[in-house]
Amino acid sequence: MKLRQATSSAILAKVRNTPKLLHKFDASACTAVCWVLTTRPRVKFCELPLRCIPNLREYTIISLSLWLAGAGSAPNAAPAAATRAQVAVLEDFEAPQNWFTWSGDADPRPTGGMEAVADDPHGGKQCGSFFFDTSCDNGYVSTDLARIFPPQVTALRFWVRSAGSVTLTLRLLDSTGQTHQQSLPQEPAGWHRIELDLSRPTPHHFGGANDGQFHQPFAKLQFLRERGCAPKAGTIYLDDVEVVTATTTEELTEWYWNELQVRAETGVPGSLFYPTERATMDLSVGTPPNGMKVTVRGQLLDALDQPAGEVPPVELSPDNGYRAALTLPSAPGYYRVQLSLSDGKRSKERETRFAVIPNNRRQGADPDSPFGVNTHFNQGWPASLGEVVRRAGIAWVRDGEASLDDRALPVALDNDLCYLPCFTAWTNRLTQRFKETLAKDPNAERTWDFSEAVAWHRQYAEKYGKYVDAYDLMNEPHGPWSEALGGGWQGGEWLRTFADYGKQVTDALHQADPGAKVLWEDIDQLLWYREFAGMDAAKTIDAISPHPYNLHPSRPYPEQQPTLEQMRDFRAFVAERKLSWEVWAGEVGFSSFRRDDKTPTQFYTALTEAEQAQLLVRMMVLQLAHGVKRIFWYDFMNDGWEPNNPEHNFGLVRNDHQPKPAIVAYANLIHRLRHAAWIKPYVIGGGAYAFAYAPKGDAAKPVLIAWVMAGTATEAIPVASGAEQAVVVDLYGRTQTVPVRAHRLTVGLTPSPTYIEGLTDRDLLPHLTQSSAKADPEAGAQ
Repeated sequence: MKLRQATSSAILAKVRNTPKLLHKFDASACTAVCWVLTTRPRVKFCELPLRCIPNLREYTIISLSLWLAGAGSAPNAAPAAATRAQVAVLEDFEAPQNWFTWSGDADPRPTGGMEAVADDPHGGKQCGSFFFDTSCDNGYVSTDLARIFPPQVTALRFWVRSAGSVTLTLRLLDSTGQTHQQSLPQEPAGWHRIELDLSRPTPHHFGGANDGQFHQPFAKLQFLRERGCAPKAGTIYLDDVEVVTATTTEELTEWYWNELQVRAETGVPGSLFYPTERATMDLSVGTPPNGMKVTVRGQLLDALDQPAGEVPPVELSPDNGYRAALTLPSAPGYYRVQLSLSDGKRSKERETRFAVIPNNRRQGADPDSPFGVNTHFNQGWPASLGEVVRRAGIAWVRDGEASLDDRALPVALDNDLCYLPCFTAWTNRLTQRFKETLAKDPNAERTWDFSEAVAWHRQYAEKYGKYVDAYDLMNEPHGPWSEALGGGWQGGEWLRTFADYGKQVTDALHQADPGAKVLWEDIDQLLWYREFAGMDAAKTIDAISPHPYNLHPSRPYPEQQPTLEQMRDFRAFVAERKLSWEVWAGEVGFSSFRRDDKTPTQFYTALTEAEQAQLLVRMMVLQLAHGVKRIFWYDFMNDGWEPNNPEHNFGLVRNDHQPKPAIVAYANLIHRLRHAAWIKPYVIGGGAYAFAYAPKGDAAKPVLIAWVMAGTATEAIPVASGAEQAVVVDLYGRTQTVPVRAHRLTVGLTPSPTYIEGLTDRDLLPHLTQSSAKADPEAGAQ
């Protein structure tokens, strides 16, 4: 086993400031999260790519004040009085809204963002701190508040202060997508108010209607520090951002309730509490326009939508800054919180989530753990998600698009996670070369020069090898390689070229990082390994890594996955050739999507979130019991927001980082099975699946995990030890004590796995089977 370096400082110095490209679905996620509850731990900023800002480009600031309240007027000059003038608070930072930071794709990348601080606020207890560092001379920093403004806005005003001379650029996005821009120079002074007249055209504008007129309602407020501006680093403080509207109190109140901003924060990564932690949720709403009081009541539901208690009501008012702490239950389980907010006349419903999971936190990496997850840190996921992965007890991350500027590795090192980089960088480059060559001459000699790719992989291993635990040779090559060279999912012509490529690259990785494992992928079954061996690659490969999804709706359950039936033949093949190959499931998962006429594929089976959690545990237990050494769930976070799209809903958490039932089920499985020793399948009944394992090697106190594939069953377990009761634990860690009567423990089984604790080896050993169609008795202990 390779030794991991104790500190990540050296590698972090090389890779921490590399650019972070957002995953393709996250742009919509960051917009949508403004309108829903978020229980994610508060972070300084969320990064989005430059390409998501419409028509964003560099601007030369010609005028410093034309957009203020008339040409030549002072920044604090008030606009003309409006009839029925009302003031609506957009942000007072007492209960800060979702501010998102953008800094482009520069390398090295500027940093910055908006956070609420108690640093001499203008009013209340907090103000906004817009901090920036563009000392890399490359890029910009902006912070955005995306929300719908009230109707008939005539003016925007806010308070600002700075420690030195600094220029703040302000942008407003109107309903046509047009951006209005203004430069606001600031001098070192105390708080002073900026007020902008929005009844006049703006001279600097782009995108949308591009006519300089304000088309209401406004959709985004942005503060920006541009490239090349001095100072290159600093802080600008903002407070009490308001708009003046020419509307009635009733209309303004209606706007407030229609666009009600609610935040629910636990301050705990992923809102995953440990039982010893006090479970609370900080609830806040945006300041109402008329000082009304808002009453909040909450109902708790479990993963099956059954009532699980109530949240004591709280009142939000000017006295508490429209902010209060909700007391939550600390009993193990998964909880949805349905909130009802009312002022006595109007009401609004919101929902948030949290969970109480076993304390799986550990010090140091755990390479012996079989439990992993796929992530997209190299594609722009926020690094804060690494804390959630670790908190759940997951030991491994497999991250695609690994490059020489690897951005997943620092996350893994910071959170004591083992890292499996998956290489995709050369897929398109090589297949494009194949296509171009064969287009010119279809009969061209199919010998290819892979020296450039080999050198690149050697360089990667030389740079990162001491921190990397294993390598995934290439993600799912069958699609692009077979398209270019012939063949398909079942293998064929492309495999020979790929085997030649794989041998050269694997040798380079082994040379640069001796002792490292290199995984060669298979498909959703074990199909290619025999051909690889026949192509003189047997001694090169360290592990075969299938992606055992249940793709076909005709075989939706993990019990029907073909790899389970193939493992016996695989092991016999390996033993016959005296190979040390292991099986690592590099990707496998079930999607909690809803099938409808917009579903883009017929693959996969539509599941509820609770069903996804059930199949996760069943899949993990079956794969491990059949000898799979590592399993990487795909993937950690939902990849989109479309409820009908399978690819958007494989995650253990949602895009807003709120937990799904699956992560709670996974955390409980890890707590019980991380270092368990498998014994044998247990004969419990005709239609049931049951496995006995010894937690942490204590064979005298085995545990059963049991379920039925569909329907329900009642089973009686013989008890010879004299035990008078047993503890039955459900998927989410909730326990009940069941008495033993007449030497029988009667349990009801469902598709949701149940853990049965409190029995002894005397009770279980006589009923362990030496052979079973439902398990592989030759599979070794984990």
